[in-house]
Amino acid sequence: MKEAISSLLNARLGNLLVFGGLVALLLGLVDVEDISSLDLELRGDWLNPALVMGILLLLGGAVTHHQDEQRASIPSTLDTSADLQVPIPAGVSEDRIRVSISALCRIKEDGKYLLVRGGRNTHQLQPVGGVLKRLSLSKPLLEDLEILDDDGFQPDRISAGDLRVRVPTSKLGEFLAWYGSQIGRELDPWREFYEELLRPPGDGTDPILAADDFPHVQFQWVKRHVNGIKYTEHFKCHELLIAEIFEPDFTPEQVIQLRGSQNRESYDFAWATAKEIELGQVEVRGDTTQIAPTATWTL
Repeated sequence: MKEAISSLLNARLGNLLVFGGLVALLLGLVDVEDISSLDLELRGDWLNPALVMGILLLLGGAVTHHQDEQRASIPSTLDTSADLQVPIPAGVSEDRIRVSISALCRIKEDGKYLLVRGGRNTHQLQPVGGVLKRLSLSKPLLEDLEILDDDGFQPDRISAGDLRVRVPTSKLGEFLAWYGSQIGRELDPWREFYEELLRPPGDGTDPILAADDFPHVQFQWVKRHVNGIKYTEHFKCHELLIAEIFEPDFTPEQVIQLRGSQNRESYDFAWATAKEIELGQVEVRGDTTQIAPTATWTL
């Protein structure tokens, strides 16, 4: 109901601005000497207050209509019966729940999984991938749902637009329905794949894989891991973790390059067996290195 009323008011406001702009534009362009006989003549002073006001009102009406069209392109009534339904446990009293949604890659060759050094947690290895991004198209809807940025990390250029947010507890179902619609959000882990495996680190060393051999990669969705709402001591709140698991569809030539990386020793990545992932550690250049629990989600 709130969205319908808002849309109706926006539409009427846009129409009023356009109508007012046309009237002001007419008054700014012509002189009305005798309104009864409609004796009109062009004004000599083209740049006058009425003309300027008319132009501004027309622009305002156009902007209002454009914003209303953007809102209309996102379903105003979200289907909360979608398969992504997460029950809120009894005893959750917070007004908001922290939600973090990521896309992770299952890169497996010859019985081993490729893991990379964490960007924030550099002491551990984790699957290729990371938090998905929300796109500008989703902004009006997410504002209506009163979604706030996560306050668990210091905001920066890299984290801008992350789907790591604080959602009103009462609107969690609507937020998840929007997410399930796939409108206005990132859909696969290509960006993270490029950043973690193909982009030069900037410290003079080579990337893990050669970008020329991986100009683009197609991804196949495998499964969704939902870590139900739980209290986290780290952030002192209840949080919901969701991960979409993808498998890259490599070409035969790309598979050769991947297998070649298994023979390289590096601090930045490692190939681990399923058993090592379940144990949570792997040997890297003679040292035992932790594996992030999220790696088990890709098995």
